[in-house]
Amino acid sequence: MSNLILCQSNYPLKTIIKGDSVVILKVEQADEINSIFERQKKQIKDLKDTIVILKRDVIKMDSVIVNMTEIQREKEDFDSTIAQRLDLIENWLYYSSIEGAWLYYSYQDSLIYRVDLSNYKVRKDNNTGDLYFYWCEDYDKDNMVDEFINLRESPILNWQKEVRRSRRPKVEVVPIKQ
Repeated sequence: MSNLILCQSNYPLKTIIKGDSVVILKVEQADEINSIFERQKKQIKDLKDTIVILKRDVIKMDSVIVNMTEIQREKEDFDSTIAQRLDLIENWLYYSSIEGAWLYYSYQDSLIYRVDLSNYKVRKDNNTGDLYFYWCEDYDKDNMVDEFINLRESPILNWQKEVRRSRRPKVEVVPIKQ
């Protein structure tokens, strides 16, 4: 009967040999435990490799974000520079037109010129469309812009339609300050 009990004993067995606790396993159990350990070691190694790869990717993404931030900052600086220049041009055109200037483009030197006509009154010939400039001394040149803004003085609308059709000038509205 005791043989029967020994044959049916369940492994693993825990025993003490020379003061140390010892576990006795079947070979299949030991192999299974060893394979579990090997799988876990491989999983740990794979996870460590994944962490290294992810850290590299994060560093790359950080550098891309930094580069994109720098590019965005440069673009904003460029946009603000363009906006400032456009404001300067817009204001120059606006006040030039209020002061009664004649603007033209020179193909020889690729510059826009402004001819000050603030001391002139402009009249047109209804038949030919010719424009005549008459000198007037009654304008205060220093306060010219303020005077024109306050008086809201401007030519009669559609004046060009009174000129003979064959000589009618083309008048275009400049799309600023609207």
